[in-house]
Amino acid sequence: MVSSGSIEATRAGVAILEQGGNAIDAAVATALALGISDPGGSGLGGMTYMLISFADGGAVAIDGSTPAPLASDPQKLLALKEAEQPFGYAAVSVPTTLATLEHARERYGTMELGRLLAPAIELAEDGYRLSPNSIAWARGYLDEILDSRYMRFLVLDRGARLGQPGQLFCRPDLLETYRQIAAYGPEVFYRGAIADRIAADMAENGGFVRKGDLALYRAAEKHPLRARYRDAEIIAFPPPGGGPEVDATLKILENFPSAALAEPTVERLHLLIEAYRIAHADNQSSVMGSGRYPIGSLEFLSDRHARQRAELITPGRAIPESELRISADISVMGDFT
Repeated sequence: MVSSGSIEATRAGVAILEQGGNAIDAAVATALALGISDPGGSGLGGMTYMLISFADGGAVAIDGSTPAPLASDPQKLLALKEAEQPFGYAAVSVPTTLATLEHARERYGTMELGRLLAPAIELAEDGYRLSPNSIAWARGYLDEILDSRYMRFLVLDRGARLGQPGQLFCRPDLLETYRQIAAYGPEVFYRGAIADRIAADMAENGGFVRKGDLALYRAAEKHPLRARYRDAEIIAFPPPGGGPEVDATLKILENFPSAALAEPTVERLHLLIEAYRIAHADNQSSVMGSGRYPIGSLEFLSDRHARQRAELITPGRAIPESELRISADISVMGDFT
């Protein structure tokens, strides 16, 4: 089975499976096709996490976290944050998607990269149909898109309009980029001609990414988080991914009868929302080193802590933000995975 946010990308993955590729081949082909048909949610300029579960029960997390460029100016970045302008060249970090996908393909796939790029290249050349989702995404970021000399023509019809569902879009720039990667491999993106163009564009427009940043990047493998929810085993992406929030949410929900979660009711939605709000607050406390947690600690993933936090959930009442913060009298030590 293949699932993605774009019907064209899903078909690309299915085609690779039908050609004899394995799940990793299909996932890589799907992700590359998403870079064409779902530019708001995927692309070579972004970052990628991959969580792989093997038939023998093993699993691996491929961490494609994007590092800050070596030449980054912290003061300038803080000024952009304070001005609530987290977009533009200065905010760009090192792109990791292609390196992550290639790591997965090389270690666990069976097909050559050029073959996995073929469906995406066909989409870029022949076009794909705009979906209501892609239009909604563009509407949400319309001001930022219009401010970009390049993005507006990549995303909008004639650089000005959102377009209509079903309208055909082609990607001539990405077509050439994908063809170069198919011909020369990821090296051209991280150390070759494409890297030269990225670095020159960054330097000209106030960005910090340089060719050295691209050349140095490598994806890394990590052990996934493993936990249990009732009778099910949960395998989730470790920090800095969202696995701790998934695990913490499920641990909180275990404190409520399964019947309360079985029907599509307002009460069920309330439980899901509040459990996640608590888990998100706890994870943020860990990430930022605030509250009772040292930075990076997973101590909030204990069953005892989950029971204490579940007591905050009251039917018909949204938990105030002040109560979501960790208080000093909450114990976070215990049996965590």
